[in-house]
Amino acid sequence: QTCALPILDNAFQDHISGKTPKLDIDYRFKKFTTGLYEWYNMQGAIIERTPQNIPVKAMGYSSSIQERKMIELQLKESEERWYNAMVLSGAGFWEYDTVQDKMYFSTRLRQILGHAKTNEIPHDLAKWKLRVHPDDMAMLQSKIKNINRDIHNNILAEFRLLTKDGNYIWISASGIFKKNEAGEGGRYSGAAFDITEKKMAEIAMEIGRAHV
Repeated sequence: QTCALPILDNAFQDHISGKTPKLDIDYRFKKFTTGLYEWYNMQGAIIERTPQNIPVKAMGYSSSIQERKMIELQLKESEERWYNAMVLSGAGFWEYDTVQDKMYFSTRLRQILGHAKTNEIPHDLAKWKLRVHPDDMAMLQSKIKNINRDIHNNILAEFRLLTKDGNYIWISASGIFKKNEAGEGGRYSGAAFDITEKKMAEIAMEIGRAHV
């Protein structure tokens, strides 16, 4: 096997000079048997130096992380496909971190709500809830509680949100909840569509049927 990655030399020099407490680096290694590169992780540290701070002894190991890297690559490609599909569909993206109690809104979702600037929409959940129509709040909170109780790990809801001009629009929001490693919180993330025209048509049809 041969290796020709300057990144390794840089990592070694940083550790020898004391810039880093240990070596922990991912790199690709070309195998003679296949001629293909595979991912490895190297970890190690200098365990003995002279009084002049010259390295004398170091210990470490290198292990294959090819499978992990392939999974990460597939996940990244999947996320990119999902994001591209969302952009093409006209959906807005939202995310809520339960630990930091912060929300994120994509540019498209801000546009749907009539906001051009990032700081015009609050990032805390309490202020965001004030935008939800009072008649829809109980339904929305019930769906969120089902996720927190592990009844479901996804959410799909249609509700009204207040826009910048003071009017309500109908939103169809879908998302999933993923717990963090500690199991003490997690992250909601999903997409939202403006379905106001669709809901207005449905309401008009219901009114029409009622007068038949």
